[in-house]
Amino acid sequence: MPHLKLHIASLRSSVCKTALICATDFLKAFGELMFIHLQSGSPSLLAILLQKAALDKRFVMDEAKRTLSMMINAMPCKVLLNMLFLHVRDTNCKVRAIVAKYLTETVEKALCERERGIEVWAFTFCFLLV
Repeated sequence: MPHLKLHIASLRSSVCKTALICATDFLKAFGELMFIHLQSGSPSLLAILLQKAALDKRFVMDEAKRTLSMMINAMPCKVLLNMLFLHVRDTNCKVRAIVAKYLTETVEKALCERERGIEVWAFTFCFLLV
């Protein structure tokens, strides 16, 4: 995982996009087991993904968004909500917008799956947006 994070953080777009595709494949294959790696290290893999999704380079941004969408599909909603709430107050306004978008998608997924206790999370999420 350290090499994957290094390549995702690369300034070369082609290297970054290839690493993002690899991260998507890891999420598909391992799903919930990737949780440990998403939050470990400084900066975390999730923080790097959010920064790349907020970039101006369309080539990288689209792939980072696909990876984040795969993360939402592969992991439990409560875990994702906890991880995303850590980035709500990021200094970069574009990252905050990306976090809000994926928080919304995660809450919608949880409500569709009717996870227990998600109503509390939905209320907290709505409170943060106001």
